[in-house]
Amino acid sequence: MLEQYEVAGVTDLRALAAILVQPLAAELADERGRQFLRIYAQKLTLPMAKKARLTPSFTRWRAVTDSVLPPDAAQLHPRFTALSFTCVQLARRASEPPRADDRLFVSRVIDVAAAILGAPVSAETNRLWAEREKT
Repeated sequence: MLEQYEVAGVTDLRALAAILVQPLAAELADERGRQFLRIYAQKLTLPMAKKARLTPSFTRWRAVTDSVLPPDAAQLHPRFTALSFTCVQLARRASEPPRADDRLFVSRVIDVAAAILGAPVSAETNRLWAEREKT
């Protein structure tokens, strides 16, 4: 999916969010995948999860995403926040009885992940970031 995105030369945060969400959402299709989603979400919520070894595909996605993030956003880890949100939502869905169709749910998760990635950095956050960098 990422290769197709790069070849197309698109700079769409929703498309990048879909690249993050859809492979994980595919795990809702069977019980083993649903168990994976619940375990993966738990792992991501552990302390130091951001420092965990990243897969090559996530590292590549992260680099591509950095180029379209709002100014100053990358330093505040919106990619990890989008991943965490996605995993928690999918794990919650995986804990429920299976549904015949998850498309609407997955589309909404993509929408919110894209919003997380595209959220502008406020003046207040920038000010606090600058203060922190001075210390």
